[in-house]
Amino acid sequence: MIERDDIVVAGLSHQGMVRKENQDSYGFIEPESEDLLEERGRLFIVADGLGGHRGGRVASKMAVDLIGKIYFSSEKKPIYPALLHAVEIANRSIYEASNKHEELRGMATTCTALVIRDQNIHMTHVGDSRAYLVRQGAIKQVSTDHTLVEEMVHSGIINEDEAKSHPDSHILTRSLGILQAVEMDVLDPPLQFQRGDSLLLCSDGLTVYLEDSEIFRIVSENSPDRACELLVETANERGGRDNITVEIIHFKTDVEQSQSFLEDTQPLEEKTDVDGAVTVPLEETVLYGQHQKYELGWTALFYLAYLAVMAGYFYFFFK
Repeated sequence: MIERDDIVVAGLSHQGMVRKENQDSYGFIEPESEDLLEERGRLFIVADGLGGHRGGRVASKMAVDLIGKIYFSSEKKPIYPALLHAVEIANRSIYEASNKHEELRGMATTCTALVIRDQNIHMTHVGDSRAYLVRQGAIKQVSTDHTLVEEMVHSGIINEDEAKSHPDSHILTRSLGILQAVEMDVLDPPLQFQRGDSLLLCSDGLTVYLEDSEIFRIVSENSPDRACELLVETANERGGRDNITVEIIHFKTDVEQSQSFLEDTQPLEEKTDVDGAVTVPLEETVLYGQHQKYELGWTALFYLAYLAVMAGYFYFFFK
């Protein structure tokens, strides 16, 4: 869990009770540079991978890593030109990798990406992962499911109650990596957040088991980290047939900003729970000191290798 002056972020990913591996990925990317943070804001992503033994996991991780890298380094203007460019590059990269490597053939991923800058929430979305806004006693889905069943509802073929139990509810009409080009939804104009709001990004492993009203109750009545735990636990208790990923962004109220909302804050990182579930990390997440830690690690390894070579040299030379 991460706390900043204005927001609290928590995330959790679980493989579920049936799947043998977790093909979901999620990330919170925050630039170290204050200028870049002011210009491009903070990026939040949830991706649900599809296809093959390894393909789904590879696709979702590629989406999170590439979008995070490209968005903050793109020459395109923020927010949407740079964000859409990043998603386009990720889509094409996944598509090309799928066609190049037989073991990854057919891989794809959903992608729901949010950028928060100033008072605005920008979003681009592909697939059936979801974004929810919890505000003033209500919950609203701000993304649209790109599924065959959702299109049937819009066409009047079935109603929303029939859609919940429809056997084809898992069939996507859009995803990253299936085609060279992808059509993306964009939240335009951006949504303006209010203090006390919460945003939830999640994969469909959650929403297949929990009604919106249940999600609202859990998110609104608990801290972000506890809400993530309860959402995942509830989905697993009801079957957990799919991977489950949740990420919550809470915008602090004025009262919360003036007091210590968290006793201890830690970065989103890979951790193994007691039941063996692994939270999928984002290697490129920029957390203060993270890159320096990696650089020092490689420096130490190089130095140890150098000492070993030199010791061997002197040993054989003077023997």
